[in-house]
Parts: sequence; structure tokens; C-alpha cells
Amino acid sequence: MSPRPGRSDLVVPRPSRRDRPRDDQHRRRLHVAVEDSAGKIAVAVHPDPAATVAAAWTEWKIPLGSLTGVNLAKVKKVYLGIGDRAKPIAGGAGRIYIDDIRGLKP
Repeated sequence: MSPRPGRSDLVVPRPSRRDRPRDDQHRRRLHVAVEDSAGKIAVAVHPDPAATVAAAWTEWKIPLGSLTGVNLAKVKKVYLGIGDRAKPIAGGAGRIYIDDIRGLKP
């Protein structure tokens, strides 16, 4: 994930869902976590709680400034998830499509 000149966003297109969502899926938020080489993690949660059940492909721009506490020059891992990272629920099922993750800096 190497930033490109001119932008200061982590860009993650919002997933498209083809499966019919379960009733409780509207409460499961999409999130991105970035981990640096020191093991520090910053998490961004999608502002739309219905992002996991959206039918349209939509870009999600995360300002890099919101990912505080990590060294963005030394990113080692990027995690994508649905639900609460602190309280994961086993047995989830479904499919999301995510494409073109990129990091951009000013």
C-alpha cells in the first residue's frame, strides 16, 4: 500500500452484496484496520451502517489523518472486517466484493 502524490485518503470501495441479507446484517459495520511494523493498529469504521447490504458499488474514502497512532510509512497489514473487532461473532456468512484498495498522500 504505497501512497500516491496529491491525495491523503485510504480508498476502499464499498462492497456490493449479491446475497439477500439476513435481518441482523444491517447492524454489522464494515471496518478497516491498519497495522504498522510496531504492531500498533488504527481502525476506521464505515459511516453508513448499511454499507454491508448496499447493492451499489460505492467508494469509501478514509482520511489518513483519522488513522492515528500508527506509522503510515511502515504499514505491514491492512484488515477488512464486518462487525465489532473487539467482540467478534462466530458463524457469519455471506459475500462481499472489495476492489482497488489504495493509499494516497498529499
